[in-house]
Amino acid sequence: MTILHDLHREGSDDNHQAESPDINGENHRLPCTNLGLTITGVERRTTLRPCLQGQPKIAGMIGPCYGGEDDGVPVIRYEDAATHAALGA
Repeated sequence: MTILHDLHREGSDDNHQAESPDINGENHRLPCTNLGLTITGVERRTTLRPCLQGQPKIAGMIGPCYGGEDDGVPVIRYEDAATHAALGA
């Protein structure tokens, strides 16, 4: 299962980074391209929660999705199709 946590923008639409915990629970930020991901665009639908608007769209992933909040900060979630189907069942 692949979960990307705290995807955010720093400066421009092509500089998205993912924060993901390692085996020790320490968070590391890497450009999405370092994770083998391709940004295909930006979420522009204004009917979504404000925290999802402007988030990147990632090839092969469903999202951005709202994943609740962590200490008051929205968690932006992306899932592959198999994970999405398993969690939705």
